[in-house]
Amino acid sequence: MFAVFTDFLAAAILRSANTKAALETFIIAIFVIAGNYAATWLTSKMP
Repeated sequence: MFAVFTDFLAAAILRSANTKAALETFIIAIFVIAGNYAATWLTSKMP
């Protein structure tokens, strides 16, 4: 989760410099969170 926090922090910093880069970083962070939840859910369903 530290990586996600730093992604959000980077997005906040980049927002003032480049909105497109900030949006891309934010979307990557969302996909990292979603992937983490999906992997946890899938592994909990395995026998």
